[in-house]
Amino acid sequence: MPKQLIANRLKNAMGLHTPTVGMITISSAIDRRMRALQLDDCAQYLVNLDNDPGEMQKLIEAVIIPETWFFRDAIAYKKLLEYLRTRQSAVYKSQLRILSIPCSTGEEPYSIAMLLADNGFEVGTYRIDAVDISEKLIQKAKLGSYGKHSFRAEDLSFVDRHFTRYEDKFMLSDAVKAQVNFHHANLLDADFLPGYDIYDVIFCRNLLIYFDGPTQARVFSVLARLLKNDGILILGHAETSQRSAGLFETASNLGPYINRKASKTPAIPRASDKAGPISNKNAALADKQVPAELPESGLDSPLEKAFALANEGRVEEAIELGLACVQHDRFSSRAHYLLGLLYDISADTSKADDYLKKALYLDPNNIEALIHLSLMAEQRGDSDDSERLRNRAERVQNRNRLS
Repeated sequence: MPKQLIANRLKNAMGLHTPTVGMITISSAIDRRMRALQLDDCAQYLVNLDNDPGEMQKLIEAVIIPETWFFRDAIAYKKLLEYLRTRQSAVYKSQLRILSIPCSTGEEPYSIAMLLADNGFEVGTYRIDAVDISEKLIQKAKLGSYGKHSFRAEDLSFVDRHFTRYEDKFMLSDAVKAQVNFHHANLLDADFLPGYDIYDVIFCRNLLIYFDGPTQARVFSVLARLLKNDGILILGHAETSQRSAGLFETASNLGPYINRKASKTPAIPRASDKAGPISNKNAALADKQVPAELPESGLDSPLEKAFALANEGRVEEAIELGLACVQHDRFSSRAHYLLGLLYDISADTSKADDYLKKALYLDPNNIEALIHLSLMAEQRGDSDDSERLRNRAERVQNRNRLS
């Protein structure tokens, strides 16, 4: 019971939804903090948590597992560049403002800075703000020192232009670091970034998936306040603006991942407002014939197109293209991972489990597959398997931190 009370405190502090992230992850973080404080009694730790204002931040640091790399999901950066070029017109004279939240260890905002530098955007014509709830991650981002795990994009040509290698580390150039302004802040705090219509672009990727409906509504209300009326919000491939209480809508003309403020914006939802469940019309999907050739796409790759279709809620089409990708490249861990997610969304847990395990077989360090398999195990009541997978994910993450 004390651990569940602590989990409730975490939710109040940072929005973390226990059923989504898994009680095992939270319990492991609590255990690490108890060992650090030399406490054996969880109830005593709860007293500590309530009486030491700094302890909640330490628990937040312990529960966060950063997973990011430079130019992750390349299509998002391609669409960003296309959009910003339209803002470079002679009519638009204001400085471009871009927000990255959560910025984690800095790979995302630095990718934006490199993208702009490589495409002729002059210093001073844009400003990049990067925010995260973790003080430790912010400090690591400011250092600009990265291991090989941060370089997993298909195109790594940016490395030679912007990094200097020292033994097993890559140091980012001072010129790029100078273009990003890092801030430690909590998006759910009442005084978070006061003001309205500040940003042309907001990157908020892979955060909403850890929140429940009401918390997502709170986040969307903050993002709507900060985004200019003609600005864009870029979400992660597994996220949607469906729970924005009508504040945002998919900008289908701009491409996947991209959202705009709704043309008829409703009142900003209060924290107590409840969001309805996302409809799922694909509860039972039949097996499909896989095309012999992958279709042509305007995106960087068919797999990116499949992720984009998933982001737009077009699950059946995403599965069909994902199957084509697997047929084309049966060693693609990422394609198998996507199919696992899609079948899980479609309530086909058997196929979801099969594809996620194949993803893990192809890449034993696929931390996203490990975490999702752990969550599925917990949902079916197999706590031993869930804990085993979660511990394995943490070992991978610890190795990544050292690399």
